[in-house]
Amino acid sequence: MYYYNSNNSGDRIYENGGMVPYGENPNGKGGDNKKKNGGFTRFLKKFTSLTLAAALFGSVSAATFSYVNGALTGDDETETVETATSAAATSSSSSSSSDSALDGTADAGASVAAYSDGDDSSAEYTGEATETEAETETTETEYTVAEIAALGLKSVVAVTNVSVQEVESYFGGSHGHNSRSQITTEETTSVGSGVIIKETDEYIYIVTNYHVVEDATTLSVTFVDDETYEAILCGADEDMDIAVIAVVTSDVSMQTIAEIAVAAIGSSDEASVGDEVVAIGNALGYGQSVTYGIISAKDRTISSSDGTSATYLQTDAAINPGNSGGALFNMNGELIGINSAKLASTEVEGMGYAIPISSIIDILESIIGEEL
Repeated sequence: MYYYNSNNSGDRIYENGGMVPYGENPNGKGGDNKKKNGGFTRFLKKFTSLTLAAALFGSVSAATFSYVNGALTGDDETETVETATSAAATSSSSSSSSDSALDGTADAGASVAAYSDGDDSSAEYTGEATETEAETETTETEYTVAEIAALGLKSVVAVTNVSVQEVESYFGGSHGHNSRSQITTEETTSVGSGVIIKETDEYIYIVTNYHVVEDATTLSVTFVDDETYEAILCGADEDMDIAVIAVVTSDVSMQTIAEIAVAAIGSSDEASVGDEVVAIGNALGYGQSVTYGIISAKDRTISSSDGTSATYLQTDAAINPGNSGGALFNMNGELIGINSAKLASTEVEGMGYAIPISSIIDILESIIGEEL
């Protein structure tokens, strides 16, 4: 049985009246309490050392990973790496003093936290990488011929031109001495194709060849759903053999509006010899048909019967009468040419021509009054 001394010395007074210093065994054998306190101190130091080592390893690993990423991607993250390295150095110096072990642990934790907060740059880098990958994935998609046909038929129309022409007829003597000629007029019908290039609340604009609508008294357009509507001539460039016609949007049924589509405008300048192409048009007036080939040549200068000349895309895709004004699509489904059967010859095969869309885009926008 023992009591504490009232003089606050920490000594204990035993029942036998003896007094021994605090922490010593009254039997004279070592201080058990001192041993216990010493073991706890050593444990605390080891635990602190392990904590500092883990923090140091984590900081250096994170800094190294960030540096390697920056080197591989070309991003400049030197500032972040220096911050992390500085944090690691602070942690290392803190671990050298056992007296400030707990303070060192706090400093290392703060440094690691500071680096974690600095991960905003890593987050930004991750975002940039994601955007780059997205841009790579959103490269132009190439379609099959069947897919382009399904898309293109929605934007290609049949154009019917009804015109009145003067016809000279003869009657009288068989040798012509007494024969007399008479000028009469008769109504004629011709067919061609067109491509929808813009749709507004007022009009659905269609590009075609000038020779398809030349001298028309009435024009009509038949869409993909076989519904026919009257069209008007908006403007033309005879030298380029280009014309724009339009259908009043309010005249077209909602069912037809749902079926048709505006063609995506591409760039004929970017086309290359050997590129695959798809031609769609109202061949021979039998309805829309699809042919397939390649671009055989670019910038072919062809002179027409009236003496004018222009440059064309040459293709081995069949361009037959009725295809005039139809579409030449690339494999991305983009309109790169307006077909012209006027230049076709019965003496050769596999030589069709199309007006490059890039050479007439300004004319079309000038006629429509809006950008395409």
